[in-house]
Amino acid sequence: MKQSEALEEFKKLFPEDAEFLSVERNHTIGFHHGYDDGFTLWNHSEGRDKHIIASSFHSWEHALAIAKSGNEDVWPEDNSPIEGEE
Repeated sequence: MKQSEALEEFKKLFPEDAEFLSVERNHTIGFHHGYDDGFTLWNHSEGRDKHIIASSFHSWEHALAIAKSGNEDVWPEDNSPIEGEE
């Protein structure tokens, strides 16, 4: 998916904020440390207090799926004690 296509899909998910949405892709070359690619969906509707709606190290499709899910808590929270800590 192209970056411009990702923006159009993102606007469909949040039509009320469409004019304030942006997408950003980072690609790192050179020394390999961490992830080479980052896909971020931003909402600037609150003025200077922009915030990330979703981000992924995989693809635009993955970031959009996270945004569409509303960051639902689909994973159980692990509150079990850590060995050696009280």
